[in-house]
Amino acid sequence: MASCLKKVILKRVFIYSLGFFSAKRKQFEQKRKLHYNEFQAVKLAKQLMEEEEEEDEDENNEVTTKSEVIQPMDENSITNNS
Repeated sequence: MASCLKKVILKRVFIYSLGFFSAKRKQFEQKRKLHYNEFQAVKLAKQLMEEEEEEDEDENNEVTTKSEVIQPMDENSITNNS
């Protein structure tokens, strides 16, 4: 009788622990999904920032090229030409 009682108690403890671990497992999986989504969001943000920087560099290069073509004359160049 005592051994049967021990078996029942052990069985209940085992079942309880399975429920506990499955709840922990679900929490872990949810945290992992959130972390993965966060990782993907950071990765996408970095990619967008790099693309914006490239566009800014292209715009700066265009402005530089135009300013090189049209340069204002300074006073020294005017006096040297006269």
